[in-house]
Amino acid sequence: MAKGPATMSEVMAMGDVPVVAAVDANRDGIIDGILLDTNRDGIIDSIAVDVDQDGVIEGVAVDFNQDGVIDAAVIDLNADGIVDAVAIDVTGDGVMDLVSIDADQDGRVDAVGLDIDGDGDFDVVEEV
Repeated sequence: MAKGPATMSEVMAMGDVPVVAAVDANRDGIIDGILLDTNRDGIIDSIAVDVDQDGVIEGVAVDFNQDGVIDAAVIDLNADGIVDAVAIDVTGDGVMDLVSIDADQDGRVDAVGLDIDGDGDFDVVEEV
């Protein structure tokens, strides 16, 4: 695989990561995402997304416990290999409880949002 972010073609060509389906959500002939079954149990547990359809993966969402709800997401919007945001559902209720953002893309976290009670409002916002 090439250095830096993986391309959709590279992931689909990997023999050790079973691709369940390629998704063309807007039906323009360009793959927008791929559904993966990384542990080969027949249940989709990861989704790789190409937001701007340039062939490079900008986001990955993972369902660790395979309950059909995304448990974590990692986003690299400009596909430079530096993660811009991470969201994690700590409590397993389907609401992202912990969000870490690097808005200026310097590789250091700028803000962290924490919503442990799951009300949709962050309990603490802290600038680093």
